[in-house]
Amino acid sequence: MSKNPLPTRMCSGCMIRRPKFELTRIVAHLDGKAIIDTEQNLPGRGVYVCLSKSCIEQAEKKNRFARGLKREIDKTIYSELKNLAD
Repeated sequence: MSKNPLPTRMCSGCMIRRPKFELTRIVAHLDGKAIIDTEQNLPGRGVYVCLSKSCIEQAEKKNRFARGLKREIDKTIYSELKNLAD
């Protein structure tokens, strides 16, 4: 086993493990609102997703952000992610 393996996370859409830096993090911010954490350093519970429209749509369809963050998610987060995926 290597000394410093790359951290991996699972995409909420396709459910495939990828290196953390390839994914986009969505975090439950302190005020309770879900936001996109582009720097991946905000505190709080987070979920990860690939920046592909199919993964974002799959996560939305299965309500995986809400389940992973353990709170209701504003639907605008999905449209913001789809805009980033373009």
